[in-house]
Amino acid sequence: MTTLVTSSESSLVVGDGGESVSAALEGLEGLDVSDGSGGVTADRSSGNTTAKTGAETAAETTVGSTETDVSDKKKEEAEEEEEEKPKAEEEEVTKQQEIFFTRNDVADHFDFGDCYVIIGDFVYDVTSFLEQHPGGMSVIVEFAGGDATTAFEDMGHSDEARALLDGLKVGKLA
Repeated sequence: MTTLVTSSESSLVVGDGGESVSAALEGLEGLDVSDGSGGVTADRSSGNTTAKTGAETAAETTVGSTETDVSDKKKEEAEEEEEEKPKAEEEEVTKQQEIFFTRNDVADHFDFGDCYVIIGDFVYDVTSFLEQHPGGMSVIVEFAGGDATTAFEDMGHSDEARALLDGLKVGKLA
């Protein structure tokens, strides 16, 4: 059996393993030694020759990889938890900062330049949408400062219209 001695600079073939490996390593530092078949490996980096069988080396490698995998997984889980915390905190802040309007508050926003409507339990600032409304702005202005729920629902608005409306939400009816 041939023993292969390698370093970052070169490789050297010596003896037939065992004693020959130790003899070849005398005076050499920082070298890894392998018999090339996974049979015997040796490490001189610590100043002492340590010979191991292929099975011992494989077991050591597997344990090292597993520890790294577990460590990486724990790190990823911790990062995910940290990412989730701000989201939960943002949702809580949003709930705390939600603006509530009374019907009298909404009534103060009743014309083309400042138009709020109530639909369901929410208040919407539709001022910027008045000119874009497919049915014309007068349909909305008729309900400016008041409750447009029945008119909105009776008209049978599309999902797209409801999504657009959601972007105009300014608060909730108190």
